[in-house]
Amino acid sequence: ADRSRPTSGVTSEQDVTATTAPRADRDARSTVTSDTVEAEAPWRVPQPPGAAEFVSEREAMVRDQIHQPRDGRMAVRDETVLAAMGATPRHAFVPDSLRNVAYRDSPLPIGHGQTISQPYIVALMTEQLAIKAGDKVLEIGTGSGYQAAVLGQITPHVYSIEIIQALADSSRRALDQQGYAAVTTRCADGYHGWEEH
Repeated sequence: ADRSRPTSGVTSEQDVTATTAPRADRDARSTVTSDTVEAEAPWRVPQPPGAAEFVSEREAMVRDQIHQPRDGRMAVRDETVLAAMGATPRHAFVPDSLRNVAYRDSPLPIGHGQTISQPYIVALMTEQLAIKAGDKVLEIGTGSGYQAAVLGQITPHVYSIEIIQALADSSRRALDQQGYAAVTTRCADGYHGWEEH
């Protein structure tokens, strides 16, 4: 099988799968599947500590790149997605040397030949999923953890697989530091998904 190409599939009528971009962009080429599940306990939307930093940059990112792009791109309109993008501290998911440029309208390198997707792509993929608070989401290709964190602002049922151990470790650390303990991660080859989830 060609593992350089993303895979997608629908496993039930309730599932939604989105796959985009080439393998080099780990977050953008992620396969994300959504399915509604019952919440086991009351869930609170994460309040990441990093959200107190780069506030004006994040607001400008949401406004100028995502909600009202000035370059002809399709605007993201889903208020839940816009709120998730505004609450998720992208700078906490990039190398320290890139924190000051984290809100640029571009992908950024995260090491191991991989990148964090540009914010617009993360928002667009999330909007296309049309997930709700009780949905179950499977992401193949955790990368930096940023897409998983955005999804974790919407639902507590996020499961993400990363094949590169160093990225699996660093994304888990970033997710934990930012209060996304409900996001479940695993280091494995996601080619066949995550059977338990």
